[in-house]
Formats: sequence, C-alpha cells, structure tokens
Amino acid sequence: MPGTLEVPGTCPVGLPIAVAVLPPSRHNQAIVKILGAPSLVEWEESARVCEWATFFHTPTWSGILLDTFPYLRDATLAFEMADGARVVLPLSLRRRGMGGFLQERLSTFPGTYGGPLASRRLTPEELSEVCGSVPAGLRCLRVRILGTPFWDLGPAPKGFRTEPLSTRMLDLSPGFGTLVRGLSTTHRRGLAKAEGHGLTVRAAKDLEEYQEYFRIYEDTLERWQHPTSRYPMDLFRNIHRLGGEYVRLWLVLKTGEIIAGALVFYWNRHAVYWHGASRSEFFSMRPNIILHSEIIRFCCEQGYRYYDFNPSGGHVGVDRFKALFGAGEWPVSHWIREPNPVFRLYRKTTGNETKFYPR
Repeated sequence: MPGTLEVPGTCPVGLPIAVAVLPPSRHNQAIVKILGAPSLVEWEESARVCEWATFFHTPTWSGILLDTFPYLRDATLAFEMADGARVVLPLSLRRRGMGGFLQERLSTFPGTYGGPLASRRLTPEELSEVCGSVPAGLRCLRVRILGTPFWDLGPAPKGFRTEPLSTRMLDLSPGFGTLVRGLSTTHRRGLAKAEGHGLTVRAAKDLEEYQEYFRIYEDTLERWQHPTSRYPMDLFRNIHRLGGEYVRLWLVLKTGEIIAGALVFYWNRHAVYWHGASRSEFFSMRPNIILHSEIIRFCCEQGYRYYDFNPSGGHVGVDRFKALFGAGEWPVSHWIREPNPVFRLYRKTTGNETKFYPR
C-alpha cells in the first residue's frame, strides 16, 4: 500500500555522511552545511516524507542504475538548512568521453524526475544554493535537474537555463468507474475491441516474462527509425531483481501469448508509466488501451492518487493517446547548466552535442 514502504535489503550500501562546514554565502545564509553523501536510511526516509517525491528519487532507482551502467557513479548530496531542515538531492555522475574525464551530473538519470527532497518546500534562495552547490568545473559538461509535476521550482537560478517540459497525468480521485465513463469515444471503442478479442492484462510473474517483454522491446526498436533511447536487458533484469513492491511489469496476453507490456513504478501517491512495448501485428486489437485501463483500475483500487503517463518526447500522436484517457498536461521544471564554455559554444553552433565527446 502507498506510504507503507520499507528499505529493500538489496539496495547498495549508502556512504557515511562527511560533514563539510562551508563559509557563509555572499548572497544568503540559507545553507549551513553540505553533508556529503547521505546514508541509505536518510535518503530513503527523505523520499518517504517528501510530498513531491517519485520512485526516481529513491535509492532503489539509483541502485538499479548503478548495477546496470558502468559509466555511472552516485553523486547524491545531503544538506542542512539554517532552520535545521535536511535536504537530499539525488544525483548521478555520468562519465562521458576522454576515458571518463568529461562528466555530466543528472538529477536524475536517464532524464527522469529529480530535484531536492525535503519535508517542506524550499525558498528560491535555498533552491539556488542547493542546485548551485552541485560541483560543476570545466570537466562537467552539464548539470541537469528535472523537477516533478507536483512542485514548480520557479525561475532557474543564476547560471542555469530553463527548457520547457510537461507530462500527462491523470487524477485518480474520481474513481475508476467515473474515469472509464469519461474516456474519449475513441478509447471506449478501442477498449471494447480489445475485450472482444479476448485480451487480458496481468502483472509479470517471473524473470522469463521480463525477457519475453524485452524481445518485444527489441522488435519495437527495429520499427523506430531513430529511437531516442536503447536500454540493455541488464536494466530490466535489475528492475526485476531490485524493484520489489515498487515495480510492476504489466502484460497484455492473447490466448496466453504476451503481445504488449508496460513498466510502472510506484511511490507514495504516485504511479508512473516509464516504459512500454508492443507487437505491431496486434495493434488492430488495441492492446495498449486495455493495458492502461487495467493499470488505472489497479491504481484506483490500491489508493494511488495520480497515474503519470510521463512526458511524450515531442511525439504528437503519443501525447494525444494519453490525453484521450483524460490525462491533463502538467508542467515540469527543467533546469540545465553548462559550465564548460567550449561545449556550450559547440552545442549552440552545431546543434549536435554527441560529436563533441572524444572517445
């Protein structure tokens, strides 16, 4: 149930807190201390009590990523404010070119929700101090901080720029019956069609079904001319191994055969659809409509307040599909800092940053 969460024993061990007392800022004295890396327990508790936290803020997600991608390091920081409030900023350090000499710091990788965790909302001055404390020398190509749909972080602090971003999210408070009746005509017809074809939805039972889903994902990538991401099987294996009760892989079946699926992460009141794949020969049966309908049903039954379809990456058709479920558009803060002037100039003049990374 939401809100009754325990620390999974398989998460990576947190680093001990190393206190470093800094001189007062010339701008304000919002932060008294930078505490270095938080313990696993403090990080988990911060995510538990924070009203805008998502699964992507948790040490569980960080552990999954660190076990999957060898070029990642945990760089999460803890802070103590002047009034004693504790803040945790989940961060991943991604090593890029020149043998890992070039770096990015991301809250969080790979472009998922992030930003500070706290028991109260921070002031603009505190936010500026926290985000400005992320190490960003010439080796650092970029610091990227995404917020969540639950907290507009406001104008970017000095040194950062803002990029527009939004997600589609469904408020589940009306209940499943009301939400289904409110579906668009297109989706109601699609749901009836899926049910007429005998499609069923359930959660994956074991790693073998994750592997079958991954094969469908690989087929999906072959259909896309220019996929924006490509994840290895190790990521899905680690999600299955470490995710515990916070993760469900939902599957659509036709006479026992898996034809589509979606990975959904759960934390506090928030459920978020993170990854999906389906077999093209079954598109006419509308598997994705019954898939998300059943996920929404589960979320309503379990007491979750929001079902987040996640940003659509600029794909108009994908965004429309989500909107037809009744999901509203929610803005998400997106701050970027590029400390390296050579990289900043290269990106602006060429528009192709990937060629900047020497091997």
